[in-house]
Amino acid sequence: DGRVYLFGGHGGIGYQRTAFNDLWFFDIASGGWNKLKYANNPCEARGGHSIFIIGTKIYIYGGWNLETQFSDIAVYNIETGEWFDPDIYNDMPRWNFSACMVEAIPSWKYFIFGGEQGDFPEGGPRRFGTFVNSSSVLDIDSMSWMNIKTEDDEEENGPFLPQEREYSSMIYD
Repeated sequence: DGRVYLFGGHGGIGYQRTAFNDLWFFDIASGGWNKLKYANNPCEARGGHSIFIIGTKIYIYGGWNLETQFSDIAVYNIETGEWFDPDIYNDMPRWNFSACMVEAIPSWKYFIFGGEQGDFPEGGPRRFGTFVNSSSVLDIDSMSWMNIKTEDDEEENGPFLPQEREYSSMIYD
């Protein structure tokens, strides 16, 4: 509908690391930003996550804040203004990864690569995670995650994969 959506992130003054859970859209036609209102409590504030949209629902995956690392998917319904938890989790919390949606048959796929992983105690201090070069894919029809294994994973010399990294980008062509 000619909108670009923005959710969460970290910000603040100086070295402050405030995590946000606000949702905005930029209306291309009017050239202005608009903050969306919530009918219920939003998902937890986070940065280092990804976002995608299907129909009138915005999906938030992964990320971290100063207290928690996330492996969940949270969903916002644009029409009702409501957040809900579809109880979909990946194996391990992941943040600062790259992601891209791919139109595939019979259903769309959401690929993620790399980033940081870790599972730290609830409420404990957030530490750096471990850089990873693993990949997962979310099947949109079944809403289930699958870890990707390549033919190289089975080779005698080990996998031929990109080096572990975070903050990378990827695109489907």
